[in-house]
Amino acid sequence: DNAKQLDENQKLQQLRLSLSGFIAMAEVRQVLMLKLDVENEKSAIEAYNKQLLEAGNEVSRLEKETAGKVFKEAEFNLLQEEVKQLKEEQLRVSQMIGSLKTSIELLKKNFEKRKLLLEKREVLQKKLDNLKIITNLFQGGKFVDYVSTIHLRNLCNTANDRFFKMTGQKMSLELNDSNEFMIRDYLNGGKTRSTRTLSGGQTFQASLSLALALSQGIQSQAKTGKGFFFIDEGFGSLDKDSLNVVFDTLKSLNKENRIVGVISHVEELQQEMNVFLKIENSDKTGSLIKESWNI
Repeated sequence: DNAKQLDENQKLQQLRLSLSGFIAMAEVRQVLMLKLDVENEKSAIEAYNKQLLEAGNEVSRLEKETAGKVFKEAEFNLLQEEVKQLKEEQLRVSQMIGSLKTSIELLKKNFEKRKLLLEKREVLQKKLDNLKIITNLFQGGKFVDYVSTIHLRNLCNTANDRFFKMTGQKMSLELNDSNEFMIRDYLNGGKTRSTRTLSGGQTFQASLSLALALSQGIQSQAKTGKGFFFIDEGFGSLDKDSLNVVFDTLKSLNKENRIVGVISHVEELQQEMNVFLKIENSDKTGSLIKESWNI
């Protein structure tokens, strides 16, 4: 009986070894000799079982989705070929994008260089244009004409400050392309006409305005404190109104730190002048000078 019981125990032990994945007791003894961390091994087994369960669930889901479907190797191979081609196309596009990015960066750098070169070119072009202007000015007396034009225009603008007022805001002086003085007539639609068309009084007003402007320029350049100015005749052709405007203009010059001397035969001028020298001719005594402060 004992032999039979032993034999049955050995068979049961062998069965349990097979079910546990072991072949002989020697393997079991080797495992028992290992210093295993039971808790860690237990956790690893639980994690494995969990993954196994999830994998089983995924297999079940896939089996349900593919239920009734037949695997066709030809279609599968075709899909694989399409995927391969798409990956190759993706790689080609990626390489193209990389190449384009490099080209864009290069273009940006070249654009900045071109921008700087254009700015330098603009500066150099302006210098070249200025040099051409200067070169042309010094050829054939053009520089003298250029400077003369500037001075004439400044003279004209200064003279207009008085001439426009003297004419009652009716006329002004201008220069044409030939540097000739012209009259702009505001009573005739602002049209221009020659200075030869002016009356005697108007001509005197224009001449006086230009002379005063010229004197002002000389005084400014000389930086003198006093401006001496003499007018010889030119009053006889003026009507009463024009003469009054001239009187007012001459009086205003004193406020501009100017001294004006007038030589004239017009008797009305003497009444407007506070200080004067009166010269009378005599057949017996010759010229007789009378001072205003002794009369």
